[in-house]
Amino acid sequence: MIKKLLIIILALCMVITMLPNVALAYTPEAKWGEAEVDGCKPDAENWMGAGTLADAINYANGLSSGTAYIQLGHDIHVESPLTFDKGKAIILDLYGKTITRSTYSDSDANSPVIIVSSGELNIKDTSDTKMGSILNTNSGNDTSGIKQTGGTVNFYSGGIIAAGQAFYLVGGTFNMYGGQLIGLPVDEQATHEALGAVSNSTFNIYDGYLTGSLAYWGDTKAGAVNGNAYGGYFSDDSIQVQPGYTIVNVSDPVSITIPTITINDINFSSFSFYKTVTKTTYNINYILDGGTNGENPATYQITTPTITLAEATK
Repeated sequence: MIKKLLIIILALCMVITMLPNVALAYTPEAKWGEAEVDGCKPDAENWMGAGTLADAINYANGLSSGTAYIQLGHDIHVESPLTFDKGKAIILDLYGKTITRSTYSDSDANSPVIIVSSGELNIKDTSDTKMGSILNTNSGNDTSGIKQTGGTVNFYSGGIIAAGQAFYLVGGTFNMYGGQLIGLPVDEQATHEALGAVSNSTFNIYDGYLTGSLAYWGDTKAGAVNGNAYGGYFSDDSIQVQPGYTIVNVSDPVSITIPTITINDINFSSFSFYKTVTKTTYNINYILDGGTNGENPATYQITTPTITLAEATK
């Protein structure tokens, strides 16, 4: 009997001894290091640390040169906005994970997940799924996923999603090269835009998907928003384009699917896009007075190189 008790006690001691090792097997919120010259993630031996996302941002803010690379390790919930305001160059790799904010504060204008006021923030998702996102589940037309008041934001892949304005551009320059901006229409009393912009700001849309009750809303009370769409797909024709570009219907609606999001008992998972932006083609009319035009072009676009006209023959 005593021998059996000793065996049981020994077994329990072994289990207790192993518990700390199990506890240490955790995935940090993020890891960080200095990006390679081409913007790629650091080599395995060049990661500088791992811990909380706040620690990663502190590391980035402390760099005197180079570009900080932050890669998420798992989904994160934040109670207040993550702030990028130290003028640093930072790459935020969502890596298939989501940063969510579900709290609202009257003292925190727009209650965004992220605020960018200076420097350069590059957002991308290098995971195979490209389903990482910055998500604000607060319902309201003034809440936002990202609020930018200055600096530059370059968006490459992943999603920026909010039950309000996915991206609220107040100042600085926003460049979109891919990914999804999704303003979730959770009620009929408010407007939920993919991109909302006010004067003294600049945006350039090269590719990606924008949808909401409006794809774009611009407040020009204090002056024109300097923006243009050069490509991409949109849920409607609200996006601002400059001369030389045209909003057109796509021949077949383009659809995307994201992991299901539930807000106000409404499920969102798939979205369709009916518009795109193309270069306007202009016809060239020649007055030949009976002559022959030869090899001169019949059309041109805004990006057509300077045309040197050949002489007409008669």
